[in-house]
Amino acid sequence: GCHDLKFFPAEPSGGLPMLASIKAPWAHLGIRYIPLGGITAANLHTWLSDPDVLAVGGSWLARRELIDAEAWDQITALAAQATAISRAVRQPATATT
Repeated sequence: GCHDLKFFPAEPSGGLPMLASIKAPWAHLGIRYIPLGGITAANLHTWLSDPDVLAVGGSWLARRELIDAEAWDQITALAAQATAISRAVRQPATATT
């Protein structure tokens, strides 16, 4: 069966609270979600904090105007920002003793 599902449009549908209500009856199945729609650098950490969120998609990473302008440096910077947020949430620093 399918265990990874797209959740779109994520933010316009009610965001993480809506996903929480949708996924509750199916929690025992181990389904993971990929939210798209309205995901931005500003709310990325919130989505990635949910253990049932496998990945996210976001057009903010490579907006059409940046591609058309061949603004690869800006796209690279946005991707680096998203990567840093993802790592901060999914791979938190461990304390050393």
